[in-house]
Parts: sequence; structure tokens; C-alpha cells
Amino acid sequence: MAVPIVRRLILFIFPGRQLAAMKASSRLRTSIAQVADRSRVARRECRGLATSVVRDVVRPRSGRHGFSGSAEPYFGSLPSFVKIVEVGPRDGLQNEKKPVDTDVKIEFINRLSQTGLSYIEATSYVSKKWVPQMGDAPEVMQGIRRADNVTYSALTPNIKGLEAAIESGTREVAIFGAASDAFSLRNINCNVMESFERFKPLMALAKQENVRVRGYVSCVLGCPYQGYVAPDAVGFVAQSLLEMGCYEISLGDTIGVGTPLSTRVMLESVRRHVPLEVVAVHLHNTYGSALSNILAALELGVSVVDR
Repeated sequence: MAVPIVRRLILFIFPGRQLAAMKASSRLRTSIAQVADRSRVARRECRGLATSVVRDVVRPRSGRHGFSGSAEPYFGSLPSFVKIVEVGPRDGLQNEKKPVDTDVKIEFINRLSQTGLSYIEATSYVSKKWVPQMGDAPEVMQGIRRADNVTYSALTPNIKGLEAAIESGTREVAIFGAASDAFSLRNINCNVMESFERFKPLMALAKQENVRVRGYVSCVLGCPYQGYVAPDAVGFVAQSLLEMGCYEISLGDTIGVGTPLSTRVMLESVRRHVPLEVVAVHLHNTYGSALSNILAALELGVSVVDR
């Protein structure tokens, strides 16, 4: 009924232009038909997706006639234990717009120490000019009450930061690279391969001082500057950091654009370069997908999660 009504309206508004009106009406009819076709295709795809979810995610329990009438949710094989790496005092506070007092940071970390966590990344030894919020790193590391069985680490992007961390009594640090040249150039003014050269003296000093080093890889599921990041690039950077001496590699979805599928694809590629036993995930919740992405990682065998 819509097309004839539109045709009559066109003829009424534009008298004497019957041919043009008929052509316009024909185009409208074609557009409506195309939309209807797309709608039918979309409905078929949705039905197919629902069928696959029922088949793959819900596993029937055996019973009479092979099905008992109930279903058991199936999430694959999950780790028996998951280690939480608390990065809030560093990754969280460094983005706060207003300055956070040193005493508040120290109390924050002291309270986290009482929650049962075994690992807290407390601060970052970076330039106060570029990250003012982390300008009190030595005071924070020296002021906290260190609980037994809790590791207190710090981010040290260069050898100067490592030297300051060691002087403050820090026995574990983290370095960060990226799977994206564009991101690396914007953040540390060098490409990925050049960043590896910068890490070598840092890793040598850490080994000399018996300081353990954890490695971060940024932009593993997307880059704000170049967009798509190849999963093999993530695997290559992870392998390079491991070979340098990092004992664990944390893979970060820096801008939070990952999905469960892209997380699985990336990790499947990474596991061809390094064992997932040495891999952690650091997944931001920008678009509300962090928990589902973490589940996808746990299903593949990852058992360390940054939060």
C-alpha cells in the first residue's frame, strides 16, 4: 500500500511530471524490495547463529533417548586457578586528571595488600613532565607496608627508570613494547624494532641486579593510529620480549576494541610463538567486552589476568 500512496502524493505535488513520478516510484519500490531482502537474509543469519549457539555452547546431557530434557552450559576447559595482577595504582591512577596525594596512593596500596592479592603494580618510574601523576614513585615504593607473599612491582620504560626503581628497593619491574609501529612512534618515539634495542641495556642491568622483568605488549587487538593489528605481529613481539628475558608477557587491548572472537584469533596466533603458560591478558573495558574477552582467554588456557 505504501508505494501507490507515495505515487499519488508525488503526482499531486508535481502535476505534469507523471514520467518522473513513475520513475521515482519505481526506484522506491526497488529500494523497499532490497530492504526486505536484506531483512530476510538477516533473519536467516540470526536463526543460524542461534542454532550454532545452542549446538556449541549448550551441551545436552545424556539420558533417555540421548537427552534428559535439561542442558548443561559448556564453556570449554577453564583454569583451576587464576592469578590477578592488580595494576590500579599505576594504570588506573596515572590517568586521573586531578593530582592524587602520595599518602592516598600509599593507603590505597596498603589496603589492596589486605585483600588476598599476590601481585600489585604500584607505580611507574617515568618522567614527571610527561606523567605528573607518577612523579612520586620513589616515595610511594618506600612508603608502603609490604605484606608477605605480595609482589610489588613498578613500570620502568627505560634504564633511568630502572635505576631509580632499584634504588627504591623494587625487586620486580615491567617494560612495555607495542605490536604497532604507529603506537610505538607516538609513545616512545621509535618503532617496534628500535624499541627492542632500547630494552637490551635495561634487561642486562636487571639481570645483573637480579630484578625480575615482566613484559607488556600494547595494542594487541587494535591501534588508535593504524587500526588493525596483525595477530602474528603480537606473537612476534611477545616472543622477542620472552627471548630478551621477560618471564611473563602481558597482552594489552589498549583501546578496548577486542571481541571474544578477535581475542581467540590473536591468542591462537600468539601460542604459535610462545606458550600460553607465560601469557597474561590486560583487557580494557572501553566498550563493555572485557569480561567476555577474558573468558575467551581463559578457555584457551591463559591463567593470569591484569585488572
